[in-house]
Amino acid sequence: MIYKKRGQITVFIIIGLIILLTYFLLSYYKKESIEETELIQPELIPVQQYVQTCTKNLAREAIEIIGINGGYIYFPAWIQNNPNSYLKLSPIDELKNPYWWYDGNDAIPPLDFIAKQIEDYTKAGMADCIDNFSAFHEQYDVIELGNFNVIAEIEEEDIRVRTLYPIEVKDKFNKTLAKLQKFPVTIPIRLHKVHDLATEIMERENKDYFIEKKAIDLISLDDDEIPTTGIGIQCGKKQWELEKIEKKLKLLLQVNLPYIKIQGTNFNPNSRITPYQLQDTNPYSQSDTYNESYYNSHYIWDITDIPYRNMHVSFNYDPQWDMMLYARPNKGNYVESNSQKSGDILSLFCFHVWHFTYDVIFPVKATIVDDETKDNERYSFTFAFKAQINHNMADRTNFAIASFDTRDAYLEEEYCADVTNEIIIYAQDKVTTNPIRNVNLSMTCGRYRCNIDTTKSYWDMDPSGTPKLIKRVPYCANAILRGTRSGYDEGEMFINTGRRLDTPVEDRIGNTFNLVMRPVKEFNYTIVKHQPLGLGISGANPLNENQKAMITVKNIGENFESYGTYPLEENAPLRLLDKDDFNYNLEIFVMDNETITGGYGAKWEVSKIDLRLGKNITFHVIEKEFKDDSERYLFFAGLEKYSEPIPSPEIK
Repeated sequence: MIYKKRGQITVFIIIGLIILLTYFLLSYYKKESIEETELIQPELIPVQQYVQTCTKNLAREAIEIIGINGGYIYFPAWIQNNPNSYLKLSPIDELKNPYWWYDGNDAIPPLDFIAKQIEDYTKAGMADCIDNFSAFHEQYDVIELGNFNVIAEIEEEDIRVRTLYPIEVKDKFNKTLAKLQKFPVTIPIRLHKVHDLATEIMERENKDYFIEKKAIDLISLDDDEIPTTGIGIQCGKKQWELEKIEKKLKLLLQVNLPYIKIQGTNFNPNSRITPYQLQDTNPYSQSDTYNESYYNSHYIWDITDIPYRNMHVSFNYDPQWDMMLYARPNKGNYVESNSQKSGDILSLFCFHVWHFTYDVIFPVKATIVDDETKDNERYSFTFAFKAQINHNMADRTNFAIASFDTRDAYLEEEYCADVTNEIIIYAQDKVTTNPIRNVNLSMTCGRYRCNIDTTKSYWDMDPSGTPKLIKRVPYCANAILRGTRSGYDEGEMFINTGRRLDTPVEDRIGNTFNLVMRPVKEFNYTIVKHQPLGLGISGANPLNENQKAMITVKNIGENFESYGTYPLEENAPLRLLDKDDFNYNLEIFVMDNETITGGYGAKWEVSKIDLRLGKNITFHVIEKEFKDDSERYLFFAGLEKYSEPIPSPEIK
C-alpha cells in the first residue's frame, strides 16, 4: 500500500514537472516567437514574404539615410531651425549632417533614438509598399485586423526589424487559410559597433583636441603663407591677405586630414603619399609610404583599446565648406608686420617683427566604413563636428561665431541696424575691480562689426552711478565684444546676445556682461648701447644716426605683448601693464641700415612702484662687430647670456 502511494506521488511530481516545463516553454516561445517567422501553408509564403520584403527594404533605406545623416532621418526643431547646428552636404534639405559637437554642445544621437528613427521611417512607408496586397487580389482576400507597428532593435552584429501587422488571409471561397501578425527580418549591418566607434572618436576629440592640434601644426609649419611669429629683414612692410591665408589653410586641411588614422582600425601602412604631400607637408622624410613618413609618427590617433579591424576611418575637410578665420592684430582684410605698433617708420627700418594669433572654426566630416564579411554587409556611416582654435590654441568651449550661412545676407549697416534684445554691459578694471566709464564698445559677429556705444552712468536708473551700457544689439549666437579706452589694453570676450522670439520686441531683455580690462601705462623711452671691453663693457653711448631699434615686451601669464621702435615714432609710446608687479620677456634688436649690430634679451621685473612713479625708460643694449654671419648667428642665439653684464632697464 505504501509503495502504491509512493507511485502515485511520483506520478504527480512528474505531471507537475511537465506542467512547469510547459509553462517555461510557452513563456520562452511567447518571448521569442516575435522573432520567428510564423509557420503557414507553403502557398501563402509569398504573402508573408511580401510584408517582410517591404519591411526589409524600408528599414534598409532608413539605415542608409542614417549613415548619410549621422544618425538622423527626421531632424528635431533645434536642428531644423538652426543652420549653425549641421553641415549641409547637399542642396537637398533632407540630406544634412547634424554636428555631433558644436558651440560647446555635445549632440551625439543615442542608439535608442536611432532605432526609433528606423521604426518611424519603416512604419510610415509600409502602407504604400504593401498597397492593400494588390499583388494578390486575384488569389486571396487579405483582411487587415489591426494597425501597423514596427519594432527595431540594434544588436551588436545586426539590426532586427519586426513589423507587427495582424492580417487574415482567405481564399476566394471565403475560407480562412491563415492568420498572421509577425513579420521579422534581420539586416546584417553592424550599426551598433559603428556607432560605438564614432562615439569613441567624438568623446576623445573633446578630450584630446586631436584635430585642432593637427590644424595648429599646419598653421605653424607654413609661416610663409600663414604667418604666426617671426622676424624679417627686408625694407618695406610685410603684408599677408587674410583671404589668401584662409585659402591656404583650407588647402592644408583638405590635403592632410585624410592621413589621420585610428589605431586599431584597418588602414594600409604601405599606402603611397602623393608628391604634393611629400614636398609641402612631409618635409622630414623622402619616403613615399605612410609607415616611413611624418604622418606615421604624428597622425595615428590612439583612442581605444578595442580593436576595430574590419573598419576604415577617414577625416575630411572640403574647401567649399565655410570657415571662420579671425586674425589679430589685423588691418581689415590683411595683416602686416608690426601693423599696430610702429607706423610708417618700418618703411625706413628694415627689421620686422610680427606675432599673429588666429581664431579658426571649421567643420570636419568623419566617415566610418565597415567592410563586408561573410556575416555582415558593408556599411558607411558619416558624422560631422566642429573644430575650434582660439588664439592659436585648441578650444572646445562655447566659442562659436554666428551662423556661417547668413554671413552674406546683409550689408554691415543693415545687420547692425537689425537690433533685437537689450543687453547690459559693465567694464571692470582687472587689478582694482573698479568699474570703468567711457569705454568704447564694439561687437563683431562673423564678418560684421558694429560700434555700439560707451559705458556711462545712468543716475536715473542706478543711484550709485555705476557706469554701464544699456543697448539693443543685433542677434548673434556668440559675438566678440571688444572695449577700448585710454589707459587700458583692449578687452574682449564672447557674448550671446540672445533671441527671445516668444516675447514682444519691447520686452526682449538679453544678458548682462562684465568686460574685464587690463590697465596699462604708456612710457617714452630711449636706448643706449655698450661695447664689450675685455671682461667688462664700455659706458653708455647713444645710437648712431643710421641705427634703429625694435623692442618686444611679452608677459606670458597675462597673454600681453607690447612693441616699440626707436627713435620714437610720434604718438607710439611703449605700453606696460599697470597697478601691479609684472614679469616680462624683453627683447631688443638694433640695426645699422640692414645689418643687425646689437641687442638685448632678458627677464625683466617691473614693480608697481616703478609703474606709479616712472614716466621714462632707458633701455641698454650690447653692440658688437662680427667677423662673419656665423659669429653673428651664434651671438644672437646666446643673446640672454651676452646681455648679463648689461644694466637692466631703468624706469624714472
